[in-house]
Amino acid sequence: MYDYMAGANHNVVPGHALPEDALIQLYDLYKSEPKLAEKLSVPVKPEHYLQLAKFWVDQRGHTEGRRPLEAYAQDAETIFEAKTIEGHAVRATLFWTGVADVALANNDERYLSAARQIWDNMVGRRMFITGGVGAIHEDEKFGPDYFLPTDAYLETCAAIGAGLFSWRMNELTGEAKYMDVLERIIFNSIPTAVSLDGTNYTYQNPLNANKMNRWPWHDCPCCPPMLLKFTGMLPSMIYAVNGRDIYVNLFIGSTAKLQVPKVGAVEISQQVDWNTGKVTFQVLSKKAKKNAPPRPHSRLGKRPRTASRSLSEQHTTQGDWLSNLQEPEEWHTT
Repeated sequence: MYDYMAGANHNVVPGHALPEDALIQLYDLYKSEPKLAEKLSVPVKPEHYLQLAKFWVDQRGHTEGRRPLEAYAQDAETIFEAKTIEGHAVRATLFWTGVADVALANNDERYLSAARQIWDNMVGRRMFITGGVGAIHEDEKFGPDYFLPTDAYLETCAAIGAGLFSWRMNELTGEAKYMDVLERIIFNSIPTAVSLDGTNYTYQNPLNANKMNRWPWHDCPCCPPMLLKFTGMLPSMIYAVNGRDIYVNLFIGSTAKLQVPKVGAVEISQQVDWNTGKVTFQVLSKKAKKNAPPRPHSRLGKRPRTASRSLSEQHTTQGDWLSNLQEPEEWHTT
């Protein structure tokens, strides 16, 4: 595909966004684990994955020599001309996730600025209180600004796409507001989309859900695999590392082992009690070298809007382990 499209400059773009994100993940994988490519029977050039994803993003709105996909598939204008999120809601959220992916990979401020403007429009003017997006039944698409009817369409896959877009924006900027929106989707749009036993699903999730039933199967069965994909990715969303800082992005009971530069392996766990609103953290980290001087690192939390204190303190040394947790660190929410 690279040779035919990006390599030979044939103007072909996907009709449904999603492969952009997949290509960037392959690029990241082979850049971080180059020996994996040696196990394949075909040549692998990681930069081709990035270049093809960027080509697909850049060619939107440039319809010379091909059939225009119009606003329905984010093809009515270039990403740098777009001011609002438009078209099929699943395609749109996944496409702009791909734009954020490219920005993360190439560190180009223009792509970040474009993605930021579209995210602000999506969340500030076109997202429902549940985190759902895509108000209009026809074409399963976004409506105009502030068109938020109670019987809106709100496809499950679109909410997941909005969550992935928000996660990528957090990775780009480190800003907590993006994880706030992801959290809204996790606690509202995701649970309503699947039954407790995991066998029945919803395709659409209007606020007014009178006579709405979940189904075991659908003629367009995209939602169950998207839920599985999102669930599989969720553990990697809880924590992040930037330099010697650890970010707690989501309040989900968990334990993780993280590699922190110049510090080494860090194990962090959190316990969440939503009955009392208490979140407890415990952190232990082993020094990178046995006889090296201790290198303090910070813990940074996405402070909940109702929290009574923040979490960002320096660790002190205790033998070969770094920890400032004489007692468990706690956040209390109201």
